[in-house]
Amino acid sequence: MKKILAIGDSLVQGYGVAAHENWVSLLSAYLGPDFKLVNRGLNGDLSSHVVDRLALSLEEEAFYGVLILCGANDLMGSLSVDQVLLSYQACQDLGEAAGTRTLFLLPPKPSFLSEEPFAHMQAYVSLSRKLEDLYGRVPWPHLNLDPLFGGVDSLFIDGIHPSPEGHGLIAQAVFKYGKKETYW
Repeated sequence: MKKILAIGDSLVQGYGVAAHENWVSLLSAYLGPDFKLVNRGLNGDLSSHVVDRLALSLEEEAFYGVLILCGANDLMGSLSVDQVLLSYQACQDLGEAAGTRTLFLLPPKPSFLSEEPFAHMQAYVSLSRKLEDLYGRVPWPHLNLDPLFGGVDSLFIDGIHPSPEGHGLIAQAVFKYGKKETYW
């Protein structure tokens, strides 16, 4: 059985949806019994903390692959795209040192139409601008999730976190990317 680690923030953990509706669980179903997905998403996590948790995870056990989705919390706060890219580089280096493949999932831009927004509008505007910058600067294997969402409000529960339908789109896209790029 091949183990795949999904690590990151609330977008990995599945904030606001049932565990079986989260993209990691859905991807596990797509991959079948030859794969075991381990979800180490943590609500509110910053990319630098993901680096630390990834290092511990890779010391504790071997993984066939690592899926990393983080950075939105950093960028919604005062951290820069450069700081997120440094964390991404550290994750890439850890994966290479462990002999595992890494795939970065780039968070979608928020929806501005949500009736119950997770944050203030100014935070959404700032996050959107920073994510646009991030999308063009990631040199490692990655899947940009933004085209899947396209700002469609029904794909979010609060403008930031995916709805069950949004999680389904992520799972499908990651599965298709992995097949195309021979991750599985």
